[in-house]
Amino acid sequence: MKPDLHEVALADLLPHASPMILITNLIEAQDEYVDCEVTINEQSLFYDNKACGVPAWVGIEYMAQSIGVHAGVQAMLASEPIKIGLLLGCRRFESEVVNFNLGQSLRIRAQKLYLEESGLAGYDCNIYCQNKLLCSAKLNVFSPQSETDFFS
Repeated sequence: MKPDLHEVALADLLPHASPMILITNLIEAQDEYVDCEVTINEQSLFYDNKACGVPAWVGIEYMAQSIGVHAGVQAMLASEPIKIGLLLGCRRFESEVVNFNLGQSLRIRAQKLYLEESGLAGYDCNIYCQNKLLCSAKLNVFSPQSETDFFS
């Protein structure tokens, strides 16, 4: 039986601990993409009181964590363990905003471009607010087959 992903805690999909889980909700997950949500509030990590928001460069981490959620969902559906992932690089980061503002609900789409057997993957990522594109980037990530072999 397929799990109801809306009832799965993000901590069960991402190998992160609070307060480093920045994603608020999983909206939708398919084989080739994931949509996640972040709601900006005063308790958001990296919230800047003077700017009344979160700097747009934090969007790279929102994108990376959305990719992590995608990998976690795929692992869960395959009855495999959740593995760590590493952000290798970001290309073509473009932002229409300086900050994500207090009260905004951001929708992050991470679309898989490729996934190699080695664990190397590429994603096309976009952040929207009310269907308006705010940020975009291409992220390269890596998930080692064995954490102990990789980090020893």
